[in-house]
Amino acid sequence: RWRFELLLEATSPEIDGKIFLEANVGDVAHRSLTLPASMSGSPFSVYFYEPPTVFDVKTTGSPASPEIGISFTPKEFGREYVAVLIVETEESQWIHEVHGTYPPYVPPDKSQMKGKVAEELKKVLSPARKSSSSSPRRERKALTPRGGSRK
Repeated sequence: RWRFELLLEATSPEIDGKIFLEANVGDVAHRSLTLPASMSGSPFSVYFYEPPTVFDVKTTGSPASPEIGISFTPKEFGREYVAVLIVETEESQWIHEVHGTYPPYVPPDKSQMKGKVAEELKKVLSPARKSSSSSPRRERKALTPRGGSRK
């Protein structure tokens, strides 16, 4: 019998691809995937590895041509979500990185904005503004720390 020292190094599997889903907070983004021909017809399992709660995966269709449905439902602003989707059969494994993002922010056009003050209220306020701006201002006296005044 021969004995040899063997050194093995285990690494993370390579990602087969990336999937990007984009949705606003409270909306849902869906994406459907079909299995590669080499995997169709054989039993498989599909799941997210340590998924954030904003992702969900379901399978539909017949065993001969199943579809994998992925959904992204963000609940808060401010972060990009990333999860690893794993599809396994007895013979192979398919790994995708799923990214959940938000649509780009487009600020409102100020030229299209309208004020919220009613025209009637503007009419009532305009004479009051004119009278307050035309009245002479009183001279203010500066107070000293002891309560007296100085000019």
